[in-house]
Amino acid sequence: MEKVGLFVSEPLRTTVAGIGKRYLDIARLLAKEGFKVVLSAPSISVEEIEGVEYRTYRKEYIGSLFQDVNSLLVQGYLATEILNIYNGLPIAVDLYDPYIVENLEYIHEIGSRIYHDDLERLKTQLAMGDFFLIAHRNQKIFYFAMLMVLGRVSPDLYLQDPSFDTIFGEIPSSPPADLPPYRPLLGYSVPQPRILFGSLYPWYDPFPVIEAVVNYDLGSLIFINSPHPDTTPLGIYESVKNRYKSFIDRKIFFIDSLEYSKVLNLLREVDLLITIGKREIETLLSFRTRYLDALAVGCPVIIEEGSILAYEIEKANAGIVITSKEVRDVKEALVKVLQNKELARKYAENGKRLVRKWLLTDTIKPLVNFFKNPRKLSRCINPIYKEKYLLSVANRVLSLFGKR
Repeated sequence: MEKVGLFVSEPLRTTVAGIGKRYLDIARLLAKEGFKVVLSAPSISVEEIEGVEYRTYRKEYIGSLFQDVNSLLVQGYLATEILNIYNGLPIAVDLYDPYIVENLEYIHEIGSRIYHDDLERLKTQLAMGDFFLIAHRNQKIFYFAMLMVLGRVSPDLYLQDPSFDTIFGEIPSSPPADLPPYRPLLGYSVPQPRILFGSLYPWYDPFPVIEAVVNYDLGSLIFINSPHPDTTPLGIYESVKNRYKSFIDRKIFFIDSLEYSKVLNLLREVDLLITIGKREIETLLSFRTRYLDALAVGCPVIIEEGSILAYEIEKANAGIVITSKEVRDVKEALVKVLQNKELARKYAENGKRLVRKWLLTDTIKPLVNFFKNPRKLSRCINPIYKEKYLLSVANRVLSLFGKR
């Protein structure tokens, strides 16, 4: 069976969530499919998975990391380095997280350099990748347009595969297949009813929710502290805490970042989840994984319109989709769920049924097919990127002789 490599940008820890959890899940399922799996991260401190070999890396030594694999899945800011070095291998690129749009919101805190760096990385990944993981069809349109501009969509490719399913795989992060034993976390320190917003990022707009909760005395609003406070700008946290300092620990609560199993227990302990985005384009491209977790545990949800997930939730009658971010409208949605237990129960039941369509055991099939039949995508690239492509081939040759 093929030997495949998975390259992750973040450390893998016992408290893993987000990207780390996604790749542990992918590695586990690929091993069950019979692949020999090499999972690589900057540091690894998790339990062993049968059929999965762990390899840690330092940036300067990644040239020898995957010399023995047949194909790769890469993710993160170092994915471009891997594409340059291992250009001869079929490589899938994970683009499910639309970081290029999300990071625009950091410009006020850290300047525009991060955007320009991210844009160059994304261009290179699209110019050199052979298969692309996405979360949903909105992202497919977004990245497809970029591939056209780069000259990678040829008439022949269109005639052979007009849906382009051979180059895109809809593989969002997976909801949990099983739930951990329920252990309450909040105790009596957070009064009921409890409304969870989750972690704060600059592309979110928590203020209509805060105003509704504190002005109409709707209960306790819970935020989760940043899981990466040392590397992530915290301006949105500071803004909320400064503006509503008199309500902290009375109506607004901040709790420490939690390992994934405890996040699931928290969602079972609160009365509903609500998150509102700031910009339309980010909402269109997002796939809020916190909602998948909430639906999986039976937590009622309120979500803004515009996203694929909101469309699915509304179609399945699995929660409330709000069309306005006005405080009074947000308040009405909150009250509707909090004061109608039967409606909340119906949303919870429908949500549990809906979320199963995104289980990784089913959605991973396009990646499995790519690894079983790995192939290189045509290099019909824009002349602007031909020089980069040739340079990447040279880097690959030099790396084989340890000269990179």
